[in-house]
Amino acid sequence: MVPCWYLFKNKGAVGVVSKSKDGEILSNLLFHWGFQLIRGSSSSGGSEVLKEMVLALSNKKSILITPDGPRGPKESFKVGAVIASQRSQVPILLVKPAVSRSFTFQKSWDKFSIPLPFVTIHFETKKIAPIPVEATNDEVVLYAKQCEEWLQSKN
Repeated sequence: MVPCWYLFKNKGAVGVVSKSKDGEILSNLLFHWGFQLIRGSSSSGGSEVLKEMVLALSNKKSILITPDGPRGPKESFKVGAVIASQRSQVPILLVKPAVSRSFTFQKSWDKFSIPLPFVTIHFETKKIAPIPVEATNDEVVLYAKQCEEWLQSKN
């Protein structure tokens, strides 16, 4: 996650960060990296967060969101990004980093990791066309599942 956030440092991007204690730590870092912030998640203020995401996308902002949310399950792609794409008609850019060495917090629910100094980081990306406005709820879930499968794939 950290390498992806760093890619957008000082570029006027918007970060969606939970209101949790961990989210507070991340918010402070992102603020110093020049991000605008939307605080909340699917489990806390979800509809307001979604409205703010669509507004930011309508204003040509890039939004970074951790797709599994603040509670997981780990690597489970929630539908919020798909719905925001559908409502704003903006594509989704999936970013999958591969870090040569990192420190992993074994006690965290998502096994959060931080790249070690002087590592090599490779990024793989996939652009998903804007989700059709007429897509049904079941189709939105299917789009999210396809995003999840790509992010989980080992290439």
